[in-house]
Amino acid sequence: MWRSLRRGVLVLALAAATACGSDVDDATVPAAATATSTTAADDDLSVEVERSRLFEQQRSLGVTVRNGGSTDVVVDGVRFGDGPYEPGPDAGRTVTVPAGAEVSFPVPYGDERCDDVVDELVVHLDVDGEPTSRTVPVSAQVRRAHGRACSAAAARQAVSLRFGDDWQLVAPRQAQGSLVAEAKEGREVVVVDVSTSIVFVTETRDASTDGVRVPLDVYAARCDTHALIESKKTFTFTVSLAIDGAEPVPVEIVPEDGPARDVLQQAIEGCMDAGGTG
Repeated sequence: MWRSLRRGVLVLALAAATACGSDVDDATVPAAATATSTTAADDDLSVEVERSRLFEQQRSLGVTVRNGGSTDVVVDGVRFGDGPYEPGPDAGRTVTVPAGAEVSFPVPYGDERCDDVVDELVVHLDVDGEPTSRTVPVSAQVRRAHGRACSAAAARQAVSLRFGDDWQLVAPRQAQGSLVAEAKEGREVVVVDVSTSIVFVTETRDASTDGVRVPLDVYAARCDTHALIESKKTFTFTVSLAIDGAEPVPVEIVPEDGPARDVLQQAIEGCMDAGGTG
């Protein structure tokens, strides 16, 4: 009975959204870093930067520091400089990288820079108290994630998404309410799909007469311990928007508070009372 939304298409009159960073080069990008170091210990270090789904929830990329030298080094102050993102704070940790070993950890990044294609990322770090940097190629995975984020940012320029105030619990595990899509300017946008995490299953009901509401049925299908641990985005809804006939762009929206969040939490509790699955 329950399926992700593949019907109930909603057409809105919306304004132009300039696709930003949506053309992604899927070519394999070498991961090795190029050094800009000056000290002997510094010359023995290499740095790689890669996307991690775990770190992505913290808006961080995974940085691996490798020590090819014969002595341990202390690394701290690791942070991003010029690249596809605005610089964020440093990693906030001091690590010892043993000789011949490597250490990986998350480093925060700022907002996406979507105006230009950036192929390199600068990593600043202090090695045994001496500042240095590495310039590394932007990997294909990071480039794809950056492209999706820029496309979503462009979509948000065309439409405002929010949860309605009409959410209610209609059964112990079933919630109903609306997703509101409000046009900002005058172009066509189609709500192609609405999906949720592994905890919830979502389908749409008939669209309302005001033309901007997508009525949803949300069922808490899995709430066993394993599902709740594995679900990194339990309350995240992914809305696929096709703007001016282009390929659909996924845009995430989370009910941070208010009726939708409260009712969805109640549905999870009803699922747990029923034994967690089914």
